[in-house]
Amino acid sequence: MATASKDENILHFAGFDLDLDGPEPRLDGRVVPLRPKSLALISHLAQRPGQLVRKDELVDAVWGTTAVTDATLARTLFDAREALGDETGEFLGRAEVLRVRGDLALAAPSGGRSDRAAKRAEAFYREAVEFARRQEATRLELQSALDLARLWQGRSRDDETVALLTPILERLPHDVDSPEILEARSFLPA
Repeated sequence: MATASKDENILHFAGFDLDLDGPEPRLDGRVVPLRPKSLALISHLAQRPGQLVRKDELVDAVWGTTAVTDATLARTLFDAREALGDETGEFLGRAEVLRVRGDLALAAPSGGRSDRAAKRAEAFYREAVEFARRQEATRLELQSALDLARLWQGRSRDDETVALLTPILERLPHDVDSPEILEARSFLPA
């Protein structure tokens, strides 16, 4: 799940720092040419990570009582995604899609645990880990890394598993014991 936080007028989300101060918003230090409604849309959504935001709620938050057509909403969404580098619509969900593709490679009738299926799954899981890391989506990175660790289990790849999981666990809060964190710790030497 994505997380967002706000420090004064800087909104942190999905690996981005969006500076809301000044005449032009800045994304990771570069000026982002955004229409005010696109900026309001990004701000509203980023402050609700992992939540389903209904269309009527989004329209109310961004436009208030002004009547808005579907075309206007679609254009504003497109502009916001383009500003974030997401022209394809895959941006935030890409790591999850890669994880599912890895699962499907293993689940295919001809796949199973064959070497070919395992190699395909490993490639998808590795790409998911890297994508999540670049987006600073640590929990998703951990989930993807756990997929790899499970795949490697019993294949004499313990050192790789430890090297993969240790730096991720070090970036997570030490006082949290979620099921994923507990599972990741179970792969590490005592």
